[in-house]
Amino acid sequence: MIGTNNDKQTWQQPTVGWGIIGCGDVADRKVGPAFNQIPDSRLVAVMRRNAEAAAAFAEKHRAQISTTDAGEVIEHPDVSVVYVATPPAFHMEYALRVAAAGKACLVEKPAGRSLAELQRMRDAFQAAGAPLFVSFYRRHLDRFRKVKALIDQGTIGEVVGLDYRMSKSPKALRWALDPQMSGGGQFYGLSGHMLDIFDYWFGPLELTGAAVGSALPEHAVEDAVSLSFRGKRCVVGTAIWNFAASQSSDELVIDGTRGRIRMGGTSTNKPIRVEFSHKAKVRASQSKRERVFNQAKQKLGLGVYDTYRFSSVSCPHAPLLATITEQLRTGRHDDSNIDAALRTAAIVDEALSPYYGGRADAFWERPQTFRSLQTQALERNRGPIPAAHRLSDDELLAFERDG
Repeated sequence: MIGTNNDKQTWQQPTVGWGIIGCGDVADRKVGPAFNQIPDSRLVAVMRRNAEAAAAFAEKHRAQISTTDAGEVIEHPDVSVVYVATPPAFHMEYALRVAAAGKACLVEKPAGRSLAELQRMRDAFQAAGAPLFVSFYRRHLDRFRKVKALIDQGTIGEVVGLDYRMSKSPKALRWALDPQMSGGGQFYGLSGHMLDIFDYWFGPLELTGAAVGSALPEHAVEDAVSLSFRGKRCVVGTAIWNFAASQSSDELVIDGTRGRIRMGGTSTNKPIRVEFSHKAKVRASQSKRERVFNQAKQKLGLGVYDTYRFSSVSCPHAPLLATITEQLRTGRHDDSNIDAALRTAAIVDEALSPYYGGRADAFWERPQTFRSLQTQALERNRGPIPAAHRLSDDELLAFERDG
């Protein structure tokens, strides 16, 4: 139920009933199993356009009903929070309907196709007095909380910089490379994972530079992006996402004045390695025995490092869902999640805006503006395109529509 406290709406739900709109792979693997495992939580209603698939999901995850009508989920009296897990093109439409119903909402990331769409969702939920969340779940997992603890405890000294690199070979990803459905390329879809974690570790980020390109002719959307940014205190960082690479990688190095953290970036359970300089490790020794041991390793030229290992995570969304459930159950909801999501969306939009010729409007309806950037690059690298081979804006739009 909704109660009032000094004329401000608060949420208190003895048992939190969940509904899902969009029962695809993410909802099935990463989210579905958690709903009925969390105390005071249950999965009530699920929606998918394919009735048989919706029914199978409901049976597998013990939902009360399945339907092909999103309205049945939103309006169900036992549903107090709706998880929107559709492609980004439909996030705002469904979220606004949830806000109009006065219910809480969790939106899969990236939330909407742009910062403008997410901001419109935020405004609607503020007006309705209902909570809005975005599913940035990694900051709730043990592996990323451990890094936060290492940084805050000064284990590697004062953090001065970080370097992150993600590379993936090209894939045919259906709607994920269609900006009308996805809001951008794979950078738009995936970069929020690490940018949200950097925000968690180092405070709000300030973008200091960005370069965006599309290396493959079949990619109208961005497939290579580099960012530079600044965090709190002395932290400066660089990050590169490359989705036209020959092989895959996902590597992060955090440098401090006493040591460094080396780890895979987005993995939920790969080990974290903390490397120290020999002199720093000797200085930090807590006992004579430890100091002698580290001095011996230094003389032998052996590395000095600590390794932290983590259990496999079968349902990575579970800690986030548990946090949301507790907030809704007790009425102690805050805006930290949506505020952080807006900061991350702002960084991504600022970086991509020049490539798309702006992102505050329905930029996916004018592909000629970002295709032209690709054409300019071809002209710089290969010389001007002969007039007889150039396509008009109308022809480009027809190609985008019909192939």
